[in-house]
Amino acid sequence: KSSGINAEYGIRGSNGKVYSYLMVNTSSHVKQARSEERFLQLLRMFNKSLVLRKESCRRNLQWSVPKVVAVAPGSRLIEDNTSNITLLEVYSWWCKNRTPEMDVDAPIAYYYDRLGQMQNDGSVLNRIALNRIYHYIQSNILPPPSSSTGPRRPTPTPSCSGTSGTR
Repeated sequence: KSSGINAEYGIRGSNGKVYSYLMVNTSSHVKQARSEERFLQLLRMFNKSLVLRKESCRRNLQWSVPKVVAVAPGSRLIEDNTSNITLLEVYSWWCKNRTPEMDVDAPIAYYYDRLGQMQNDGSVLNRIALNRIYHYIQSNILPPPSSSTGPRRPTPTPSCSGTSGTR
């Protein structure tokens, strides 16, 4: 909430690769930092169980868990993994390359415009009205879905050696 990123650091490893880290200050919220660390531990435990499952290992499913290094009681270095890709990046790529005339924020702008119109008209805001807005955005504003194209980053092939005896 009130923690902020102060700087981005690039650290060159002995292998020549540059690892980027973000300096985050959380001096006022030490309890929040500890709960975040526990949550990251939980995600690492989930990753271990995903490796043991045959299907999740075959699909290389795993949570992206950044490395966190405590520098001082109120400061941490958090790994900034540039190889991760977010859904927002996929959507922005799609809008830029597939439908260049479409604004990235067009669906959100339409949603809030319709909500404002409904409130001004005194209409009842219920699930049916929200579904109509959603279906209009899906059919008229967004491009049709396609999972075969899009930005891709190379992923390592999973080694599913520990999958014997699992479901």
